[in-house]
Amino acid sequence: MDHDIYSRDGYDLQYDRTSPPRIISPRGLVQEQPNDPDILEITGLENALRDLVHKRNLLLNEESRNLKTILDEARFLFERLKALNPSSILNTPPDVFLKRNFVPRRDAFNERNVLQERKMEAEHHRDALQTKLKKFLAAKVQSFKGKMGGDDDTLLYRVQVNCSIPATSSTPLRRSNKPSACEWHPLGYRCSGWNVFGEITNEAILSHMNGDPVPTSMISVQESPARLMVFLKKVIMNGDKDTTLVEAISLRMLQHIGVLHVRSTDLCHGRGIPTTYDRKEGHAQYVTGTHWVIMNWIPEEALMRVMNVDSFLALAKDQGVIDGK
Repeated sequence: MDHDIYSRDGYDLQYDRTSPPRIISPRGLVQEQPNDPDILEITGLENALRDLVHKRNLLLNEESRNLKTILDEARFLFERLKALNPSSILNTPPDVFLKRNFVPRRDAFNERNVLQERKMEAEHHRDALQTKLKKFLAAKVQSFKGKMGGDDDTLLYRVQVNCSIPATSSTPLRRSNKPSACEWHPLGYRCSGWNVFGEITNEAILSHMNGDPVPTSMISVQESPARLMVFLKKVIMNGDKDTTLVEAISLRMLQHIGVLHVRSTDLCHGRGIPTTYDRKEGHAQYVTGTHWVIMNWIPEEALMRVMNVDSFLALAKDQGVIDGK
């Protein structure tokens, strides 16, 4: 595969192609000949040309955004493979995913064709990485000893609110309209900041812990079902129960696969971030021993059970987490 496709054409995927403004009719502006048909005809032609350029720019902007999204998806998969199974990507130069910001070039008439060609090649590369990751995960499941949710396992719980299809459906669409919420991916859940790469900063940790509605590379889960009830009460009060899912995640499987995870207390104390029960500048809230943070993604293989709110409440009642009232 020709990896130079990501840089050879010099198109800036962040570049927003803009169009010239429409020309106001010269009536009243050209005082000498306000009704000159030649002027009106030229103005009409210029506006028609402007409209064509505008439509082309909108189309090219969409093609650029689509290509950038695919490149980001490929890099997300690349980063997961690099962390879990580096030997599987030794032949893939990492800089192929870094060349996404290019010098604008609008002088090529075949720009759309080039962008579409690069999109097809990028999709092929992304799909190859996804296949490698799926094979790695399948092998991990085969080598897993014990039982997910068994006596030697710890279950972690999370809530997915505002699913596009009711959670009571047999095939709920696990997406949320909240910018800080996780996204469902063919390989599991990925964090809301999946396309933001680099080291996690203290500022990002503070933002995540304090519940700011911004994308993050961290996913919060709870070891305590009782603690989860605090979130579910808000969900029920807001009328979102029918579009909410509760997931039980196997800590042992996360460890077996190699997904990074840490207690929120260890994360904040290890970074020297002060904690507080109340909102305070420079302090992290909601930091407890039962609050865990999973980095980047939750593989589908680690999801032991996915249930709607009523099913979780029934389970919590059976386990004595809540009473029958």
